[in-house]
Amino acid sequence: MLEINGLSADQLPAAGNSRPEKYTGALAWNWHLPTNTVWRSPPFAALLGYAASPGAKSFTEWTNSLHPADKELTINTISAAFREKQEQYTHEYRLQHADGHYLDVLDKGYIRYDPETGKPIGLVGTLTDITVAKQAGRQLKDSSEQFRFLAETVPSFIWTTNEKGQTVYQNQQFYDFTGYTPAQTMGHDWAAVIHPEDVAPTLAAWHEAVATGQDFEVTHRIRR
Repeated sequence: MLEINGLSADQLPAAGNSRPEKYTGALAWNWHLPTNTVWRSPPFAALLGYAASPGAKSFTEWTNSLHPADKELTINTISAAFREKQEQYTHEYRLQHADGHYLDVLDKGYIRYDPETGKPIGLVGTLTDITVAKQAGRQLKDSSEQFRFLAETVPSFIWTTNEKGQTVYQNQQFYDFTGYTPAQTMGHDWAAVIHPEDVAPTLAAWHEAVATGQDFEVTHRIRR
């Protein structure tokens, strides 16, 4: 049973009257402020590549395991929670694995205050490994940036739409040629640049492509 100053985790008001281990997919920790030590559950220790045995570690050991780029913001987030008398906080940061690489984690901490002094006396919390999701997000961002770089350098008009057929992106070459702005051609307003005689057949082909998923190919005149 986790305890903070003799109080079980079940007694912490911010913990929802349940032990941290019961949170699905999460790992438990307990920061005992009077001794400034942090207890990690066996699954938590195993996640970081250490022996899966409970035992108190110094708070400094935890801060040393934070990614250098995340350390200041993470500590400031916790300090702000204390200062503002928050009952809980949520924060994302990176923790170092025993082999040296870093894991992305989502940390949820629940704070217990001394009823007489109002000072924080302990925390319990849960940790969720979000490394896979964060890596996927970074890869998607990289792919998006690569696409935009190529789209802005090729000597052609490039555009993309959403699943409803609404334009969400057009490259700068398109705007330089037509003289239009993004506000004038986003959504379904892109037809404004097409020659009036070509609008109807162009839209017919476009709507069919959106409805059927077939390739869209049409010849029309664009006015400048």
